[in-house]
Amino acid sequence: MKIYLFNLWDRMRTGFWFTPGLITFAGILLSFFIPWLDAIQGDKITEFIGIPTVSPSAAHQLLGAIASAMITVTGVVFSITVVTLSIASSQFGPRLLRTFVSSRATQLSLGVFLATSVYSLLVMAQVRDGGESEFVPQISLLFALGLLVTGVVFLIYYIHSVAALIQAPNVVHEVAKELDLSVDRLFPDEQKEGEQAAADDRTFDEILTSLNLSEPDLRVKAEFEGYLQVVDIENLIGIANRYDGFLAVPVRPGQFVIKGSDVVLGWCEEDWPDE
Repeated sequence: MKIYLFNLWDRMRTGFWFTPGLITFAGILLSFFIPWLDAIQGDKITEFIGIPTVSPSAAHQLLGAIASAMITVTGVVFSITVVTLSIASSQFGPRLLRTFVSSRATQLSLGVFLATSVYSLLVMAQVRDGGESEFVPQISLLFALGLLVTGVVFLIYYIHSVAALIQAPNVVHEVAKELDLSVDRLFPDEQKEGEQAAADDRTFDEILTSLNLSEPDLRVKAEFEGYLQVVDIENLIGIANRYDGFLAVPVRPGQFVIKGSDVVLGWCEEDWPDE
């Protein structure tokens, strides 16, 4: 379960949808909370801060301009990102695209731009003009301006980050950092402290032959093809100890596994459970 959650989190953090989606969802929540706060305490807060009031027509124009500007900037950022990925794929190889896709600058910038545009549109829909039902959320307008300034800051941050990320020394640094994290995750602390076993150059079949094992009682097949990312060694050891058996993994992380091929072999004096 731990390995599954780790892989799930890794897939989410290396995509363009999770972090921008969370920030956009936060913008949607704020687009309802701040106008609600405006409706119950807006006059007191406006008087305390001392900000000038804005007419409904001016509020519509301001929010519409902010939303339009942020949508345009979002399109430009998407275009720059696609061009950057194309350049990175041709110069450094497609395997390093993960480093660029997982860039926090890109994810946060897209999230801020999308959240600002969605927030402005939803707040604009709540502005009412005419008679006693007139409602102009002054605090919400001030918050929209704050999001606009934040978007400009993130745009500068994004451009700087992209310009730095495509430089070869920074690419090597990011790959090395990712490698260190993978080593720390795949190898236990005991091995890093010098207690690792001696390297064994024998093949998997040679090792099985030296153990004088018969045909395996259990064969776990791959349900789909792809690159093996990680092996849950602790869970396999626990299963083998529980049923007093022996489990072997003929593939290693990083190898390409074909659908229907063996990924786990098992030997046990009794029958293995169906799980």
